[in-house]
Amino acid sequence: MNINRGNPAGNEVLVDSWPEFKVVLSRPRREVVSDPGDYYTNQHAAFCREDGAWQALLETTDAVDWSRAFQLNSWRRG
Repeated sequence: MNINRGNPAGNEVLVDSWPEFKVVLSRPRREVVSDPGDYYTNQHAAFCREDGAWQALLETTDAVDWSRAFQLNSWRRG
């Protein structure tokens, strides 16, 4: 929704594949996060269609910067 409204939070969206995606991740652009210890300003949101897809995304990419504190909100369809 934030991206659709002009992206005031400076987020970027990642998907595992397009157009048949299984995971969508919205995260702040890495250059936008001012305090790496503040999990509130470094919020991530994920939407998953399959259980294993989210885990596969985390294991095979650098979708999340593990050196920073972050908060993850996740939803699974179904």
